[in-house]
Amino acid sequence: MVREGQRQRAYDTSKHLTKKSDVYSFGVVLFQLITAKRATFQGEGTEKIDLVDWANHTIALAPIECVVDPKLEGVHDTDSLKKAAEIARLCTSKKSEERPTMCEVVAKLKDCLEIEAAAERIRVLVNVEQQVE
Repeated sequence: MVREGQRQRAYDTSKHLTKKSDVYSFGVVLFQLITAKRATFQGEGTEKIDLVDWANHTIALAPIECVVDPKLEGVHDTDSLKKAAEIARLCTSKKSEERPTMCEVVAKLKDCLEIEAAAERIRVLVNVEQQVE
């Protein structure tokens, strides 16, 4: 479900909803899936923090593990999570013309799935080898 804050921020930049504002909203949802945080969340004290600003700032300065929901660590490939975060970052670009189309987003997400599938195959092989020993 698209929250009012997401819609408002996408709307504020152009004063009307477009395919590119939909891409922005999708990027927010992708960040929410990666981080398990709301579009705006409570910071330390009483301050409200914008997820897009926080994620983009944190990703620029720290490893992806600093933004990923701890429940995803060890379950998903780090390269896949980095790629997903990069897709979310592109989708939430402040300039709508810099945002990808949804077709481009889908293609990039398919790449994430391929990375994830390859990593899963490796995990299975390692487990089989460990059981054989």
